[in-house]
Amino acid sequence: NNNNNENENNNKYIRGNNEINRIDNSKINYQTNKDTLHIIFSTDCGTFQDWQTLLLFHSAKVVNQQGPLTRIASGCDEEKKQQLTKLYKTLYPDYFVHFTPDFKTDAKTGRKYDFYNKPYGVLHWLDNAEPRITPGTIVALIDPDFIFLRPLTTKVLGESNIIVSGAVKMEDLFERVEKGRPVAQQYGLGAPWVNDNHKKFNRTKICGSNSPCLKVPSEKEGARFYSVGPPYILERDDLHRLTKSWTSLVPKVYEGYPYLLAEMYAYSMAAAHEELPHLRLDHYMVSNIEAGDEGW
Repeated sequence: NNNNNENENNNKYIRGNNEINRIDNSKINYQTNKDTLHIIFSTDCGTFQDWQTLLLFHSAKVVNQQGPLTRIASGCDEEKKQQLTKLYKTLYPDYFVHFTPDFKTDAKTGRKYDFYNKPYGVLHWLDNAEPRITPGTIVALIDPDFIFLRPLTTKVLGESNIIVSGAVKMEDLFERVEKGRPVAQQYGLGAPWVNDNHKKFNRTKICGSNSPCLKVPSEKEGARFYSVGPPYILERDDLHRLTKSWTSLVPKVYEGYPYLLAEMYAYSMAAAHEELPHLRLDHYMVSNIEAGDEGW
């Protein structure tokens, strides 16, 4: 169980074997302008998420999404790796796949949680992508069931479709995502982990007794900056340090809150731990027409 941020080397990916699986991405074009970003999403290696990937890739082409787009695929065998690499080079030569071990099973407890693949897969990609993801790169983490309706960029201020709500005001906006200025879509998670009497979240145990996570003063304040989900859009170094904490905290969150959204709450707590409050926006995603806080 990867509970220590100091765990920097071979033990970092202890949910699977330590083999680093790479493909030749030497021809990836990372030359972008200041509006473009590198979009990533995490999957397992099942057929269902193969189809999700194809639809996501197709929709990105339809809206003329700029910049690299990478599937982080966890748990593929050698035959599947070759199949996917060949398929994407044929259908979508501008898009890429990065392979990682399967991280679904907690090595300490033996418990399985499918969404361990997301934080551990992202960290594996950040540490092992070829070419290296350089500081200053803006990365957007989305989900594999997303379909592009319009291009995603680094721009914030000046976008005609921007929507804010609640405690977030127009004067809180800045020009674009950069280091120290992450943004994300508002989700109805709230911040129950701020409640120190909550039966399923013990933030002192999860974050640590000296963590900045403990400085979040109220659920209202926590929700304003951390009740967020994909797209998460951050500068590469911000994402790296947040994800190192994310991988450390998610097993502890899942221990007390063994449900679907454990990894999302762990992300929120990791962002608070790393003192990376997110600008919470409402226009990046639509899901259910009855859902609030979305761009309907």
